[in-house]
Amino acid sequence: MASRAFLAPQSHSKDFGLPINFMIECLARDILEDIGHHDLMVLCVLKGGYKFCSDLVESIKAQSRSANRRLTTRVEFIRFKSYLNDQSTEDLHIIGPDDLSVLKGKNVLIVEAIVDTGKTMRALLQHVETFQPKMVKVYFRDLNVRSRLFLQKK
Repeated sequence: MASRAFLAPQSHSKDFGLPINFMIECLARDILEDIGHHDLMVLCVLKGGYKFCSDLVESIKAQSRSANRRLTTRVEFIRFKSYLNDQSTEDLHIIGPDDLSVLKGKNVLIVEAIVDTGKTMRALLQHVETFQPKMVKVYFRDLNVRSRLFLQKK
């Protein structure tokens, strides 16, 4: 009987994705495969990305521990100011750590809740690239709660 509470019309079935915890575990596994035995630097875009980032980092740590793998994960928090009264502006201000030179040669994971137009994320990627990271990946959840991956390798 309880399962009936989750039934939806067939026409809406495409709107339902996998449970978010399962998706996070799969993303964490993919990230661990991609970075090999290298440490990970995570840039969490506040405020919306906090919960998603926290869950993803915890899953990465748990999976690396269960594989008896030593992995150092450092998390830095950043914010953007690109909106004025709900309107996107051309000016982007990154608020966060003063010194991102620690990104040089690192595997960088950027975690965001929602990417709207993509302009802000493109600007952040350009900014991050100036610090010469080894690899940059962006994970975000959009309004349909489906995780997406953009991969940018040097």
